[in-house]
Amino acid sequence: MASALELRELVELLKSDNPRIIQPASGPEELTEEENDCLPIDLQYLPSEKKRETINDVIITLVQALHKLCSTQKGRDAMRKWNVYVILRELDKATIEVDGNERVTFEVHNVIQVLIGDDVEECDDYNALQVPPEVQQKLQQLTDAEVEVAHS
Repeated sequence: MASALELRELVELLKSDNPRIIQPASGPEELTEEENDCLPIDLQYLPSEKKRETINDVIITLVQALHKLCSTQKGRDAMRKWNVYVILRELDKATIEVDGNERVTFEVHNVIQVLIGDDVEECDDYNALQVPPEVQQKLQQLTDAEVEVAHS
């Protein structure tokens, strides 16, 4: 599992307008011309021999950093601009049926939900939200239950 420092460093790389950092999650899938054209230039029309990262901890760390980046409007806008959804969609397709990838699937689905969801106009930074302790506890229980179901 990645430390908080590693996640912060990865988020800073993503914020630097250098989306190549998401390349490990990219695979050899053939995308439509429209999908490719919306990707950063380094991720467009990847060769069929391109291999996606196979170490789950690396993918999980990357996806968690993407999720952290989703906490701000600027981050969500950048990820939508870079068409990160398409990369995550293909990652999900490639990993969802593979035993041992439950945590990858869980993390990918969390980011996809944020990217395809509606933004809350009153909140530019989700980290600034004040969540009551009882709600935090309920959310943690739900998250734990989802992970448990994914492992069974």
